[in-house]
Amino acid sequence: MRFISGAETESPDDGSLFSSQLDSLRDVTLHLIAIIESMKEGSRREVKRATPLHEAVQRFEANLLRRALVSTNGNKARAARMLGVKVTTFHEKLKKHQIDVNRL
Repeated sequence: MRFISGAETESPDDGSLFSSQLDSLRDVTLHLIAIIESMKEGSRREVKRATPLHEAVQRFEANLLRRALVSTNGNKARAARMLGVKVTTFHEKLKKHQIDVNRL
């Protein structure tokens, strides 16, 4: 999935999408820092309590999909363009994350 710059967005209300991306990126970064610190200390206790990286990435992707749908009022084609993916890929990701457009 490619990240979009502010110039590529379709509406001025996409600040929440960017904010969501930053929040998710912060979570992944904090997770990686926890892993590095626990490796330095020789303790794996903190790593076990932290969210696995794969789960954090999956949450990040699902959150991006939801935010894109909300900012396009449920228009899947526009949301896919906003994220820089093909519509078919977008549909596959919605199915993978069990995101129902009618429930947003």
